[in-house]
Amino acid sequence: IVTCRKVYVPTNTTIERDFFLFPRLKVWLGGQKFSSNEVIASVDAYFAKQDAQYYLNGLKGWEHHSKKCIDLKGDYVEK
Repeated sequence: IVTCRKVYVPTNTTIERDFFLFPRLKVWLGGQKFSSNEVIASVDAYFAKQDAQYYLNGLKGWEHHSKKCIDLKGDYVEK
């Protein structure tokens, strides 16, 4: 089950909390130790090595999931 998780922001809007980039980045960075500057360089390197298809696939998946959430009025979405 994939949920339609939203978070409150001061502008009285909701945003998708689990944008597709962050879980993958978390896995890639997992178990490593960084200084502030090293983590910035590592994140930059991670995103630089991704091709356009990586971003396109992620955005298409996000769009599909968001449409399901809207259709179900925020209820659970089955994979």
